[in-house]
Amino acid sequence: MELFGGAGHSSKIIEKLSADGLLIGIDRDEEALKAAKQRLKDYKNVKYIHRKSR
Repeated sequence: MELFGGAGHSSKIIEKLSADGLLIGIDRDEEALKAAKQRLKDYKNVKYIHRKSR
């Protein structure tokens, strides 16, 4: 899932995941990743990936 805007939609998805679930956030924008990490800081089942443009 791309983290446009810093994980607004992702925060709703992760609330529904069980402890065994994993949210993988991929974004090209490092600032969006920083915002997502801040917004989702209370969750341990998140993996962040910075994907550069081709």
